Amino acid sequence: MVPTACLTSHLTVNVRACCELSHALICWSLDAAVVIGYMRKEMGLKT
Repeated sequence: MVPTACLTSHLTVNVRACCELSHALICWSLDAAVVIGYMRKEMGLKT
């Protein structure tokens, strides 16, 4: 494999992994916000 192609391949993998991680964190944050909002509502606290 040519060094440039190898580097490009690694970058692609890193970017893809980073996007997947970011997406997972965003989903987790949204889920957590929904759960917290629900708990506050159930306990009668103001959001």
